[in-house]
Amino acid sequence: MNEYEYYPNGDWHYDPTADRWAVRMARWVKSIAPHNHPIAVHNGPVEPPFAERFRRDPQAIDVILFQCWGTRDKDDAWLAAGIEDQIKKSLDGWPGPAIFAEYGYERNPALKLSFPPFEFLDQNHTRRGAWRGAFSGLCVMNGFENTWGPYMILDEDQSGVHQLSLLKHFFTEIVPFQILQPSFDLIIENEEYKPGHKPLCLGSDDRKQIAVYLPVGGEVSLNIKDIKKYNARWFNPRKGDLTPARSGIVKERVTFVKKDNENEPSDWVLVLEAKE
Repeated sequence: MNEYEYYPNGDWHYDPTADRWAVRMARWVKSIAPHNHPIAVHNGPVEPPFAERFRRDPQAIDVILFQCWGTRDKDDAWLAAGIEDQIKKSLDGWPGPAIFAEYGYERNPALKLSFPPFEFLDQNHTRRGAWRGAFSGLCVMNGFENTWGPYMILDEDQSGVHQLSLLKHFFTEIVPFQILQPSFDLIIENEEYKPGHKPLCLGSDDRKQIAVYLPVGGEVSLNIKDIKKYNARWFNPRKGDLTPARSGIVKERVTFVKKDNENEPSDWVLVLEAKE
């Protein structure tokens, strides 16, 4: 049920009537469909949380295809900030699966602007949005202006496509996505983080595999007692290469630092793997 809260008059807002309609439609489809396909909703408004919206019949909707664009203005679209915070709020208490299904179609500047909200969504927004979603524990999909209805240039990949392929490479060939879960306790938070700059962390239950996403590089301190038990590497989400990472002790904390040009900060992924 794509953007099920979008009303014919263009008035797009939260209304519990839409939730009741979604539940009735889900139950109706399940009563006549023979194949047990999952029933999903793709949202417009991101709140209130979905667990609250569908609390009267939590088994009617099987999957949330979550939509949240993050920052998308001229000065902050590159950062795609706020996505992980909204995922946490919107999916709080939700008992079923969810997919991060849209966070803004990447703009193709060679085409006439088809939809004003796309204007500043470049490959940086595509890449950072995907990593923010994955580090929230969700599978990720997104669109491109080339795949947008008015154009449908399906034989020409935009820049972000390759960077999404590197995300897939990372979670299938370097650190298995299926063994990871958000692990906020492994990061020692810095109160000075600017909005959208805070690192995100995933870890396996046994803590043998740990990954930290730094949206703008910089410094991250980890709540790990014996860092010598790990091999540490930096993964470049823009190019896909791996390089050694070295830790240091800052204020008695195990700290990693990755700094680039401060005028154009780059994102990096820290990979820690327990030694055999």
